[in-house]
Amino acid sequence: MPLKSGGAVDNEYARGRAVCGLLSMGKVSPCPEGEQITNGEFGTGDFTGWTNEEAAWIIGSNGYVGSYYATTESIGKSLEQSFATPILSSCFSEFSVAVKNDYVSPGCVTPEYRGILDIEIVYSDDTSTLIEDISYDDNDWHLIDLLSVLEAGKKVKKITVKGALGSEEAIYVGYCTAHCPVPPPPEDFTTYTEVDPNSHLFKTAYHVDHTGYRNEDCYLYKDKGASHFGDFTHLIDFKPVDRGFTAYGWSVFWMLSVDTVDDWKGLKDAGKTSIGAECQNNSGTPGVYLVENYGSTLYQSSSILLVYGTQYYCKIVKSGTSLTLHVYSDASRTTEVSGSPVSLTLHADHKCQYIFVGNTYNDGTDADKWIDVDIDNLDLQEAG
Repeated sequence: MPLKSGGAVDNEYARGRAVCGLLSMGKVSPCPEGEQITNGEFGTGDFTGWTNEEAAWIIGSNGYVGSYYATTESIGKSLEQSFATPILSSCFSEFSVAVKNDYVSPGCVTPEYRGILDIEIVYSDDTSTLIEDISYDDNDWHLIDLLSVLEAGKKVKKITVKGALGSEEAIYVGYCTAHCPVPPPPEDFTTYTEVDPNSHLFKTAYHVDHTGYRNEDCYLYKDKGASHFGDFTHLIDFKPVDRGFTAYGWSVFWMLSVDTVDDWKGLKDAGKTSIGAECQNNSGTPGVYLVENYGSTLYQSSSILLVYGTQYYCKIVKSGTSLTLHVYSDASRTTEVSGSPVSLTLHADHKCQYIFVGNTYNDGTDADKWIDVDIDNLDLQEAG
């Protein structure tokens, strides 16, 4: 496929054809952070980080952004860099390479001469995306954006540049970057306000131990501003740890309210709208539900039955009036547990102000109705 300026080749001599294979079916790995290319500007003055086939490439001065570049006149001899661990294509926020080629325009009796190069992105399943026959007629640098040709769902293991068949002049690489963004840290729970009259909540920066009793208010919360939460995807980890001898202990381990701070029962009785993910002790078995307070009525999804002492990883998605809870058994969130996901159709497209981590259902009942949960790594998926 032809590639245009800013996304690659921008004249009639530059052709790009993406040659792609089947999608990888492997599990998704967590994304690395920061720059993944070593010595992408050849700033070391050598090929540190690169594999230079048969030493066919040499270092020259006055590169694209720095002091140096790599160049060759050899057809088919590659300059490549591999990642220690293949990286999922969706992890990259930037993936580009700056190239140029020598070009001699035809005269009255002399033919045209040009450098022509190929760029190949190789995946962990040994298929590849090939952008071939890249050439320009202006003897200047061009930055090629590779993000647009990465194949979704695949893991990149290396990038290769080489002189294409028919190349008659030098080709150059002046810069290469493959950057993965550094995500913001999870929510810092030490910045949340704590309501805990009986010392049933313990917190550190990214961890909360919450024991939900049915005879007290106990929660952490933070004011994010009116209507802050509309549509979103939140990530949160939790573990049901222990429970009382009596069933129906409650811990709303993730929760939002429209405009009021209180325990879940207090919000319900006041007719205040809230939504949450709740873990409940059902006769010795922990179950998780989606819940909604609306018009002084509690609405609840079907349950996902879990196991005490087991770590779980959740993804909570709201889109309009649709609220969905995914529960996974692995930190990379690729394997959902039995019964996941569950969904709840909300009574309105709620816009919420307050977020809670751990909350109780204080109806003043038996003190033996309790459940203990560990809550970790609340990620609101928001820019820092």
